[in-house]
Amino acid sequence: MSPKTIKPTSKGATALATREYYEKVSVPREINHGPRVFGKTDWMASALGFGCYRVGTSHPDHRKSLLSALKHGVNVIDTSTNYTDGDSERLVGSCLEQGISEGWLRREEVIVVSKVGYVQASNLTDAKERVVAGNAYPEMVEYTDDCWHCIHPDYLEDQLEKTRRRLGVECVDVYLLHNPEYFLSAAQHQKQRPETETLRKEFYRRIEVAFKFLEKACQQGRIQYYGVSSNSLGKLLDDPESTSIESFAEAATRAAGGGNCHFAAVQLPLNLFESQPVLNKLPSDAEKNTLEFAKAQGIAVLVNRPLNAFFNGQLVRLADYPKGVIAHPFKQCISNVEDLEDEFRTRFAPQLEMGDASAEELFAWGKELAHVPETHIGVEHWNQIDHQVRWQTRGLFQAIEEQTKLEGWEEWHERYARRLEELLQCCLAVARQTSNETGQKIAERLLPHVPTSYVDSSLSQKELGLLMSTEGVTSVLVGMRRPEYVTDSIDALKLEYVVNPENAYIAFAKES
Repeated sequence: MSPKTIKPTSKGATALATREYYEKVSVPREINHGPRVFGKTDWMASALGFGCYRVGTSHPDHRKSLLSALKHGVNVIDTSTNYTDGDSERLVGSCLEQGISEGWLRREEVIVVSKVGYVQASNLTDAKERVVAGNAYPEMVEYTDDCWHCIHPDYLEDQLEKTRRRLGVECVDVYLLHNPEYFLSAAQHQKQRPETETLRKEFYRRIEVAFKFLEKACQQGRIQYYGVSSNSLGKLLDDPESTSIESFAEAATRAAGGGNCHFAAVQLPLNLFESQPVLNKLPSDAEKNTLEFAKAQGIAVLVNRPLNAFFNGQLVRLADYPKGVIAHPFKQCISNVEDLEDEFRTRFAPQLEMGDASAEELFAWGKELAHVPETHIGVEHWNQIDHQVRWQTRGLFQAIEEQTKLEGWEEWHERYARRLEELLQCCLAVARQTSNETGQKIAERLLPHVPTSYVDSSLSQKELGLLMSTEGVTSVLVGMRRPEYVTDSIDALKLEYVVNPENAYIAFAKES
């Protein structure tokens, strides 16, 4: 279903409609974490939001999950121009259209948030073509070959119109600059790097220029409010990539000519291992942290990555994993693959010409994956390895099949693919066990700081309950790509409020 411009409703979320929404949806009556006011807007926002990273129209579960969340009291949806190259926005628009056409949803009941700034995939192709044509976007940050960044008004104009079309809406409720600190990050890699203060002055100049564009877009009715999503909000000032909610607010005031501005939201990471927005005080006010400043200024706070924490350079998943299915013992899976790889070296390798590569070394996953159990890698790390194995193996199959027709190849190919899949699933089960053991230790460390009723809840629910209890948090964005994730998250709304949640953040900061 391709989203169309939604005309029978108002342009966007309204205070009255978001309140009426909660009178009809299937929210559990025993919830403790009910809707809260979305900053200065007076909208009523769900304590949990639907995070749309890695969702798209091609996966049935993604549609099913978003529709289920909307029917069960989740009225905050967060997406971005670069998520699945715009297909995330298309899914949101399609689901909104479906709910409205079926009569159980109104556009003005839902708070739609999108973000802009990343230049990737098709947008990057377009940007590079503009460079060649002599019509490059101004102030482009070329961070890596496959990731650029831009918040110049020319790029914002292009992206805002694409976002509105993909979402099928007249008005985007909240439009956020997406990680603008890429400007600061890129500068750290320059051989002749300007002074930090010089960089920050230029950074906030660019922010103010972008805000002026967004203020105008608000006046035109294309967006209602704007803000910033930044991974470095709350970091200490001595971090060269840190950003400041105070400075953003000041830039917005200047952009509005000194009067009332439409700067109404920030988005930031917050979890047990990344608690800087709670623990770090503002440079100009030792009494307030980032969340407290936001609350005082009527700025809504959206929490991203609540269950994916970066700690000591590693990704720690704050959730329980289902146990993997193991068709055969690990050693047997390794042996099965190694036997077939030995057969490849004997039967097929002598007949192949692979350039600089030795054909005998093409398939060696049995040997390389044999050490997975003793390396104690978790699921997130394993997923990266799994992707690499599959990508390389597909490439090898294709290269060999294009080169020549080998007698018996198809039969061997089929057997090898089956045995390799068994091994990959076995490795996944091992990684899940490692992640669950880590998660159990985290849960045990957390339990002294939460109500006793949290004992039987999942690790993800414990984390969500803590975050929803944190003063100043408006909505916690969860990647609910599967229906079971929606159920697990909705059940977290029933948990008791955590008294003094900052004690948990402090404890983990000390122990870590």
